[in-house]
Amino acid sequence: MASVNSLSGSSSSSSIYGNRSYNIISGLASGLDTEELISGLVQSYQQKIQSLQNKNTKYQWQQQAIQSISDKLVEFDRNYTSYVYSNTNLFSSSFFNNAVITSTNGTNSALISASGKSSSDVVINAVKQLATAARYTTDSKIESSTTGTQMENLAGDITLSKLSGSLTIKYGNTAVDISFGERELFEKTNADGTKSFDAEAFKNAITEKLSEQQITTSSGTTLNANDVIGVDVQEDGSISFWDKSGSGNKVSIGDATGNLANMIPNLKDVVSNEGAATRIDVSGGVTEDKPTAEFLSGKSITVTLDGKSATFQLSKLIDTSIEDQEQAANAFVDALNKELKNTFGTSSSDPSQNRVSVSLKDGGLSFTTAPTNGSTKGSTLSVTASNEDVGSVLGIGSGLTNYVDTTKTLGELGIITGDEKQDLIINGVTIGSYDKNTELNTILNSINSNTEAGVNVSYSKTTNQFVFTAKETGSGGRIEFDGTLGKALFAPDEHDPSTDSSFTRTYSYEPGQDAIVDATINGQSMQLTRSSNSFDLDGMNITLNGTFEAKTDADKVTFTSKTDADTIVDAVKKMVDDMNAIIKEVKNAYSTMPLEKSDGSKYEPLTDEDKEGMSDSAIESYEEKAKTGILFMDSDLSSLYNDLRNVITSSGADGVTLRSMGISTSYSDGLTTITFDEKAFREALENDPDKVQEAFTKSKDSGAATDGLMASFKKITDKYASTTGTTKGILIEKAGSKYSPSAALDNTLLNQMKDIEDQISEWQDKMSNKVDYYTNKFTQLEMLMNQMNSQSSALAGLMGG
Repeated sequence: MASVNSLSGSSSSSSIYGNRSYNIISGLASGLDTEELISGLVQSYQQKIQSLQNKNTKYQWQQQAIQSISDKLVEFDRNYTSYVYSNTNLFSSSFFNNAVITSTNGTNSALISASGKSSSDVVINAVKQLATAARYTTDSKIESSTTGTQMENLAGDITLSKLSGSLTIKYGNTAVDISFGERELFEKTNADGTKSFDAEAFKNAITEKLSEQQITTSSGTTLNANDVIGVDVQEDGSISFWDKSGSGNKVSIGDATGNLANMIPNLKDVVSNEGAATRIDVSGGVTEDKPTAEFLSGKSITVTLDGKSATFQLSKLIDTSIEDQEQAANAFVDALNKELKNTFGTSSSDPSQNRVSVSLKDGGLSFTTAPTNGSTKGSTLSVTASNEDVGSVLGIGSGLTNYVDTTKTLGELGIITGDEKQDLIINGVTIGSYDKNTELNTILNSINSNTEAGVNVSYSKTTNQFVFTAKETGSGGRIEFDGTLGKALFAPDEHDPSTDSSFTRTYSYEPGQDAIVDATINGQSMQLTRSSNSFDLDGMNITLNGTFEAKTDADKVTFTSKTDADTIVDAVKKMVDDMNAIIKEVKNAYSTMPLEKSDGSKYEPLTDEDKEGMSDSAIESYEEKAKTGILFMDSDLSSLYNDLRNVITSSGADGVTLRSMGISTSYSDGLTTITFDEKAFREALENDPDKVQEAFTKSKDSGAATDGLMASFKKITDKYASTTGTTKGILIEKAGSKYSPSAALDNTLLNQMKDIEDQISEWQDKMSNKVDYYTNKFTQLEMLMNQMNSQSSALAGLMGG
């Protein structure tokens, strides 16, 4: 881990001359202690350097203190929630299954597995039928398209917006960002046919973009940004912002980029003064014309066929010497076809055809795939531009596909064209209310995450089909669509394909079925019908893996159970100890005030001169006092403590469950910690191991209504100490970590130390230059005094003195 000591070559020195060598005549003639005099003259520089060095040392101490906490969080995560690093993963269901080891016996034992301990004598004589889930498969009713709209004139000019770029609007201490593309034009056609800036349209666009952003108020309420940020059109056509909530918050422009930055008068002053102006000036015009070829220079188009992607630079495809619109478009198509042939080859069925080819259709680009082995079925094709502005110019919009692009909105897919919202209803449950701006992916994810509807859905690009599967097996599972949106997206067409030759969409529905098991329980034979292949028999969980019919007693499946709870008890006990250690360290770090000396002054880091004559133990004792309270009032640690406390003081049913198994909390001296009653925990593990397992392992991500204990802890360790991904955990970003090489070399505190090192070097250079100046002056004084003394001696000799 890089630190201040490794960054800086500077240290306090008893000599003001440092490493520089000087030929100094020190006080021989004048009797002056020149080094002491110069030292006094540059004392202010020395004090500044020492102050910076002290600041850097404190940053290093803060870094070490934060790393101590983040390291423990990383280690906790790896020890108790990791499937890679841990053999005590309390987040894993398989770990808890070791609490009760149940084995199956008999020639068909491989067809049944079990866990838990039954209070009854259970024998399985036959598994006549396995439970299956209802399944519905349908061809997509959404039309895909590989043909774009009218392409812009490649030989002419296009109109671009001077309002393109990003804009940061600050509301109090919160900032939201919105952006505009180069092809978002806000113009209206006047009565005389001319065009002018449509300020109202621009205002409405800003408002709509603000509605997609959220702001959290000081009270913790989350609102859409447009609910609190007002947008107005002034008499001169300029756009201004204000606080429409009436709470008196300052609304200002925080920053701007791109062409939009040029439309804000005195942007630097606006940003630095927070509200010196909150106006977008449009008096200089909002559009400009540019040759289409020039605009497309440096831009690209990407074609993906069956997972293979190729990106083509548009500047290589456009012939700028052609002045005719139609000829320029044909030349572009010919050049792109050549590149497509070189990249994807030709059809195996017909070598004269490109595997992917492009043509002009009604002035737009139209892409097709040639058959392979006589069929185009199974091939996936997508065409995208490097950004939406380029897509607008080429007429392909956000992209073309021969399958349903689930990243597109319902409006782009033509499902909803108006401004109204439509409900999606499956199995009588309203999944949500969606409008034209909703992505299809959002709807698919909403279906999968909805526990009440009880279905999962997936989309296959290869078959162009949606596949719905009931989340639960059994004959009670169903998949039914109600309402306009559900039928438009997924339901089969309401006509008979045998009498309608235009019907080509296929679908199938397989109803769910129950499992049927013949069993003998405590000597009583019975046939069991279960909706799932995994079910409980008097405390033992049975999982059916196949069907069989026992012919002899040896073919029947019996069960043997043995309890082994020590491993789990030891792991939970160690987990509690480790978490308590983290909680205590976090609370102590941000709540302990810095110590003061008897005279009321603070403990500052020791200089090299201070350490001279001090024993190692004295230095260690002093620095321990100086480090005390180094993270006092740290807001990140305060938030971390509150997050951890909220987990261990879980309320509601989850809290009752944890307390019933011996996991509760204690409060003393302002600190909340976990307590662990081993006896109660062992009893819970013996009586209801599944309940114990669920309390630790359940998570919302797996479909549970609430997170279990370890999922809650993991979300906190990820939030504060994640070592992977583009954005690391809060503490890792702040102080780095040995567990994250990239963050170790780039973190907030390290960068602050680097900045101070630069300042120290600058001040050392300034001091050295002053030392040079004064040394030169005193050396000249010594030389002059020597000359005067020599002359005085010579005169005295001449006068007989």
